[in-house]
Amino acid sequence: MPKDFIFFEKSTEYASEIKPSNFYHYLVIPHNEMYFIDSFGLEAILIPKGCSAFVYPFTSLKLSNETNNQPLIDLLTINCQIIDHHVFSTNFFSKITQMIKRSDCSLIILDEKTTNIIKPIYKQISNEFQLEWMMFTLEILKVISSLKKPEIINSPTKEKKYRLFFNQVNNYIGNNIFNSIDIKKIAGELCLSESVFSHRFRKIFDTSFHHYFLIKKIEKSCEMLKHGQDSIQEIGFALGFSSTSHFISTFKQIKKTTPGKYRRNTQQPTNCKENITT
Repeated sequence: MPKDFIFFEKSTEYASEIKPSNFYHYLVIPHNEMYFIDSFGLEAILIPKGCSAFVYPFTSLKLSNETNNQPLIDLLTINCQIIDHHVFSTNFFSKITQMIKRSDCSLIILDEKTTNIIKPIYKQISNEFQLEWMMFTLEILKVISSLKKPEIINSPTKEKKYRLFFNQVNNYIGNNIFNSIDIKKIAGELCLSESVFSHRFRKIFDTSFHHYFLIKKIEKSCEMLKHGQDSIQEIGFALGFSSTSHFISTFKQIKKTTPGKYRRNTQQPTNCKENITT
């Protein structure tokens, strides 16, 4: 399942330790010349020294070079699913949303000029969910999406199929996060039988639809706890939980803390309407 962060995570890792996720986009900035080796049998893709790459979910790639060294990689892991199309529907963000929703490419090679624009922005990012760092991450996405002739590496058919399904499911959940959704309803929306949908969902997401939908609801509640003033009862009710105790127990099961503690640890002091001690 996804890592425990909301929008982005910055890190420096050894190439051999990087394992691309089915859930996130990656900005990869190698310290030296690097190859992406595609597990589907495609030729190795060279990232020249001084260049970088933007990698899509479901990209089955590993990083390597021609030496026995373990080269370091600067990495920015981005949870692009949090970019809500209602919030980011302006012209400024249209290119970003078009880029991250593509299902036909595995990665975009970023030339040295583009990489030199991105590096100073990347260096300013800190692993704290603050507006400043969020805007730097969006600025990087804006730079990549504004490339006039990007070097795109196309996806194999299997990746396209998985990524399209992944995007369709997350778009539908995002549009219905405050509603109840059963498998019959979402399978019908995707023109699939319940059995085919369930089998494909578990294969791609490695969990049941019900559990994943709860995770997305809890992710949404984290945003509301951090940035809103609604009480815990109101948030749980808005997200369709049957009771406040059900919301708190589900939150604790997934986040390993209570909503009240999460709010106190992440939110600046405000006049929030808090009617319950957790």
